[in-house]
Amino acid sequence: MASMRRSSANGANIKLLIFDLDNTLVDTRNADKLAVLEVKKLLKQERPGNDVDKTVCKYKKFLSEKEIDPDKKLPVDEWRTLLWTKALTNGSPATGDLAKKVYNLWKETRLKHVYFTEEIKSLLERLRQKYKLALMTNGDSQVQREKVAMCNAEEYFDSIIISGDYEHAKPHPSIFEVAFKQFSVSAKECIMIGDSLMTDIEGGLNSGVYASIWINPEGLEPAGFDPEPCYSLSSVLQVEDVLKDMINCKITTGGSSSWDVQLMTIM
Repeated sequence: MASMRRSSANGANIKLLIFDLDNTLVDTRNADKLAVLEVKKLLKQERPGNDVDKTVCKYKKFLSEKEIDPDKKLPVDEWRTLLWTKALTNGSPATGDLAKKVYNLWKETRLKHVYFTEEIKSLLERLRQKYKLALMTNGDSQVQREKVAMCNAEEYFDSIIISGDYEHAKPHPSIFEVAFKQFSVSAKECIMIGDSLMTDIEGGLNSGVYASIWINPEGLEPAGFDPEPCYSLSSVLQVEDVLKDMINCKITTGGSSSWDVQLMTIM
């Protein structure tokens, strides 16, 4: 089911679709869960009796605080192995070797489950017949490029933009300007599609795109001062239906705009 805000006017002239990657086109959350399950199995074998849940929680906390070396001295694999070492530390000299084993298992399992489903592939192929497609993802260059490679994303996109290659990440408008310049389009000829209100939707608003589409499988509502998308979809597979709707009506973006609002539903 999809919720939409629209106003009656002339149709859109969309040339470029900008897609987020994680939890928009690939189920990264599920990949993370599966990787953690494998790690817990290993830790129960290697350290029976230890609180593996606590160890994993410690690693997640360390990773959420500093995904990469803040001093930019250590490569990402070394840094994340170090985080596992910290999470596993119990004074044993074998901790470093176990950390490497755990990290490699975590990374390999995670990447194995980062892929485009057949439905996603078909969607992108159809959309690419009508629009230019850009993949715009936040994160470390190596980490995101490994995901891109696992998805064979270059077969489906005209451009892949990774924030680690640039000064700013989403929601900063400068990274959107990269896409606009690459395709010689204006912001009003583009649509942003992603699962994060604070990076994808806010970024779309900051950069002035024609419309922003929030991939929102849990059916949440923006709260407080959250940026408000033009469309909220339960699945990215519904994007085609939204684009068809845009042909016949104009979406007014931005929190200060006045809306002739109709709540619509796509089953």
